[in-house]
Amino acid sequence: MNWMYHISVTWLVAALSLLLGYWTNWIPYWQAGAYAILILVSSLFAFLLNGYDKMQARRSGRRVPERWLHIMEFVGGWPGAFFGQQLFRHKTFKPSYRRIFCLMVLSHVILVGFALFFSIDTSSPPSESTPAE
Repeated sequence: MNWMYHISVTWLVAALSLLLGYWTNWIPYWQAGAYAILILVSSLFAFLLNGYDKMQARRSGRRVPERWLHIMEFVGGWPGAFFGQQLFRHKTFKPSYRRIFCLMVLSHVILVGFALFFSIDTSSPPSESTPAE
């Protein structure tokens, strides 16, 4: 198996877990649910775009511009885009596309990491309340 396959599956499972945690109130932050929905919806859309572009390539029809495929990858649809590329055998041998794809994945993961790092509130420790007697 490809290392990118493992990362994509892990990311999608994490998004589903975040969404489940948010819906069951295990995770109280609305950002987790919003991010999970973003990943799942954009992955589905990127997967479908790759399939549509491959179909249009076979028919010599109007293609989806590569910049739109890369925008969907950057927004969070890179797991779906990866699965679409593998299933449809689309854009898997074009080095320039693959380099930008990897750059979009790396950029997305770094931005999420920064967002998580800077969203942690370390300004004050939780206060302990003493019971009134």
